[in-house]
Amino acid sequence: MQAESPPIYLALKPGRNLMPRLEAAFNDEPASALLWLGEASDPLFAAIRDYAQERDCAVLIRDAVDCVIELNLDGVHLTRTQNVAQARAALGDDYIIGVRAEDRHSAMTSAEDGAHYVMFAPLATGETLVVELVSWWQEMMEIPCIGSEDQPGDFVLKLV
Repeated sequence: MQAESPPIYLALKPGRNLMPRLEAAFNDEPASALLWLGEASDPLFAAIRDYAQERDCAVLIRDAVDCVIELNLDGVHLTRTQNVAQARAALGDDYIIGVRAEDRHSAMTSAEDGAHYVMFAPLATGETLVVELVSWWQEMMEIPCIGSEDQPGDFVLKLV
């Protein structure tokens, strides 16, 4: 019996062919979450959000805590672990808060401050993933982590 693959966490970069890239990613494999790496003011963002949410995919935006409720998003992904407590205070318990962590300490602090997940995967070309950190986190912690295709966590990050 083959092990089930972890759910997919898409990160969509702004640029050309947004909707075709998103559609292709969903055709390859349904995603559980979509992280929008662009600006909330992008004219295509509403269509991207609606497309993903119609497919039962949570939609998060990077760092724009103040836009989450207004834009009917499912949560926010923070790039600075120091901001988790403030985001939790602003959004309450009904919204997803994820965070990019670079080490054990910042990841654990973020989980204590209310993060729903931590990401150890690279969001930019050239960043490296610490394999040992993902493995350790999965063994020791209950909060899910996001890894890369090379080192999957509880979710696998795919940049599209």
